[in-house]
Amino acid sequence: TLSNGLVVYVMPTRRLPLVEFRLVVRAGSVSDPRGKEGLASMTADLLTQGAGARSAQAIAEEIAFVGGTLQASAGTEQVVLTCEVLRKDFAVGLELLRDVTLVPTFPAEEVARKKDEALGAIASQRDDPATVANQELGPFLLGTSPLAHPTLGWEKSVGTLTREDVAAFHARHFRPDNAMLAVVGDVDPAAVKGALEKAFAGWKADGAKPGDDYTAVPLARGRQVLIVNK
Repeated sequence: TLSNGLVVYVMPTRRLPLVEFRLVVRAGSVSDPRGKEGLASMTADLLTQGAGARSAQAIAEEIAFVGGTLQASAGTEQVVLTCEVLRKDFAVGLELLRDVTLVPTFPAEEVARKKDEALGAIASQRDDPATVANQELGPFLLGTSPLAHPTLGWEKSVGTLTREDVAAFHARHFRPDNAMLAVVGDVDPAAVKGALEKAFAGWKADGAKPGDDYTAVPLARGRQVLIVNK
């Protein structure tokens, strides 16, 4: 555990000259506020679209230049950031991962673009009967539980999302005592710990740690049939 509370796992393996970082934040679609379903997913999508002094294009070009990958995604219970680079580019990968985690800028034009992409994806899902059935099943079984809605959110809720919503979600949940980082590859554990202490020294936990966002789910009451108008 680093001095700021971030839990770190290091697994050295010499089979390939690669290093992979995987940072997991304990906040997913269950953390979406009521009426803002899809916020965790939107936040994850925007992390790599501008951070610190880098634009989305600069981030993409810098990771591509070293032949690496940098991605972020949200699930039901977590936001995951991954970065893979060659061993010799360890410092580049760590700097990019740190910046998109700690100082994403959430440019207004990128927020608008990602919102349009999410709404387009939601609209296209209506053509897939299996997806329609699966999404209707959540609220049917779980009511208003935060587990009931799809990670991508609903068309109505995604349409209300703003840059301020994204920034607030990031500020609330992205904190070192609410995350863990795994580093796997051709590395020396002691050197990794020193590098991480330095890189994340400015990441502090402010205020109270977010609690669980779960609520009790309703009990099934007899047999029911749901007819979905596709």
